[in-house]
Amino acid sequence: KCVQKYSHIRGFSYFPSFGCNGISLWVMNFDPAVFRFELQKGKEKFPAFNTVVLTLSFDAWCTDRERYLQNMNTAFTIVQEEGLQLIPRYFNSCFGTPAFGGYTAECVQEQMLPVYRRYMQESLALLADKDVLVHDISNEPLNNTYGSRPAQERIYRFIKEMYEEIKARDTRPVTVGTQGYIPEDDANMQQGWFVAKDHSSQESVVDDIAFFEEFLDVITIHPYNVDDLPAGEFERYLRRKLDHWEKMNKPVLITESCWGAIDEEGRKNFLESELSTYKKLGLGFCCHVLVTSRVADCFPFDERTPMQQGLYMAFLDENYEVRKYHDLFND
Repeated sequence: KCVQKYSHIRGFSYFPSFGCNGISLWVMNFDPAVFRFELQKGKEKFPAFNTVVLTLSFDAWCTDRERYLQNMNTAFTIVQEEGLQLIPRYFNSCFGTPAFGGYTAECVQEQMLPVYRRYMQESLALLADKDVLVHDISNEPLNNTYGSRPAQERIYRFIKEMYEEIKARDTRPVTVGTQGYIPEDDANMQQGWFVAKDHSSQESVVDDIAFFEEFLDVITIHPYNVDDLPAGEFERYLRRKLDHWEKMNKPVLITESCWGAIDEEGRKNFLESELSTYKKLGLGFCCHVLVTSRVADCFPFDERTPMQQGLYMAFLDENYEVRKYHDLFND
């Protein structure tokens, strides 16, 4: 039952090609014509594409608040005009390389919360008349806590404050997009963002969904097949999670998926195992990412970039053609 509400969702995370981080995308280089064109290319190449995940930028808001808000309003309007539903992601804790911007527990100390609240208020005002599917407070908020329970508790308080800002102004669903771990996951699938105990011997979080449950109208997960498991084994892994979450009586939606590799051949197994499993289980999903750009994990590793290692996760290449094997999305 938990998969039913959003089973129709077929989406992408989208970082436009004209920048490498929030400041360059939403302030310095924002190009509405390219923004619209790239979404149109996504719809052309992937006809089921109906939802876009956009990562907003507190850093860009700090850089030039008026220009940022103007450009974000333009972006939101284009998404609406192109008939796509929107998942706005207000904060990000997966920095990437090059760093997109983000926050750690150090950044969200209590005295800074009024500034973050104003950013949320002004962002939400732009979205009042837009087709928002789910408000995503933060991308993977525990990524940089490294098992420290005090750091995780500070992140929790920050998420709570931002949740209350949304709920005071909007009735649409709210979530916190995270990996979706359960205590039974092995250490590798947990990707190393926590350890058994922190230095003060307090228990570290080992169940991120339970930790943020009160802020989740929708459980949004990033169930990457990091271990490159065979499809059948990955299906069992994900079914175990869904059985765990079914008891929470909340809908489940995937907002990031399809683990990356340096080339198409390396990514083939990830695409096949993940997408076939999501379809079989009836899960709605968004893949990471739509287009080739200069944002982390969005570019190839050759003479076109100084970066020579990492993950190349774009579904469309620099000429907006579907990369080999990536048409599996259309199946």
